[in-house]
Amino acid sequence: MKTISLTVKLQICNFDKICEMTDWTHTDAKPLLLTSILAGHPELPNVEWELVVHKPVQCSNIEIWLRQIGPTYDYVNTKYHIYAKKGDHRIDIARSKNELETPGKLGFTKIPLLSIVETSSSMCNRDPSVGLLDLSCDIETDCYNPTKDLKNKYRNMLENGTFSDCVIKVGDEIIKAHRCVLAENSQVFRTMFEQSGMIESQKGEVTITDASPECVRSMLQFFYSGCPPSTANVDEVFVIAHKYQIESLKYECELIISSRICW
Repeated sequence: MKTISLTVKLQICNFDKICEMTDWTHTDAKPLLLTSILAGHPELPNVEWELVVHKPVQCSNIEIWLRQIGPTYDYVNTKYHIYAKKGDHRIDIARSKNELETPGKLGFTKIPLLSIVETSSSMCNRDPSVGLLDLSCDIETDCYNPTKDLKNKYRNMLENGTFSDCVIKVGDEIIKAHRCVLAENSQVFRTMFEQSGMIESQKGEVTITDASPECVRSMLQFFYSGCPPSTANVDEVFVIAHKYQIESLKYECELIISSRICW
């Protein structure tokens, strides 16, 4: 499991004046609802976050929270820290408490506007920091992809030869493997291990003389993790896939080979 980190930011210039105009210049004034740009992480493509600011009409407080969108609408345990910058000071607004929360209003907080925004009675010659609403939220969340995790476990099992019960001899190399994985992916391997009279079944040894070690490793990588072969040796892998009746690997090879054809 991997922990990823990112920061969501929201900056609004002259926020104090915007609030004043919203409160007093319209008889049918409505609350302000502002959001940051959606932020995400490439390792969590189904999840995004945004900071939300809500300013009720004629109220000195504003409401701030973090909204998580996806992957579901269940309770989440995302770690976050919402804070504001006011001049040279940082004001803490909310932080996670190691408990499940609704994703739509993480860290919901009501806070006086004047506590996080410097105000001025004049718009002329104001310092840029005056009236600036400067919010940030640091986020940490666990990135867990069950499919990717399973692939990594099987890949490690192949690379480390964990509790292997057979070997493949190819060229000068001996590659440790597992009968159940070979048999599940290839009817030819299954037949070898099922028939007690065959040397592969008796000794747990499979000798391949018509393929390179790199080709055999590509085949095994596909068995254990589903990774397709590289374009460099796809032709050779296609041949071994045909020999051992590995239909899914043949299909992957055909896709790669056909992509090289210029129409």
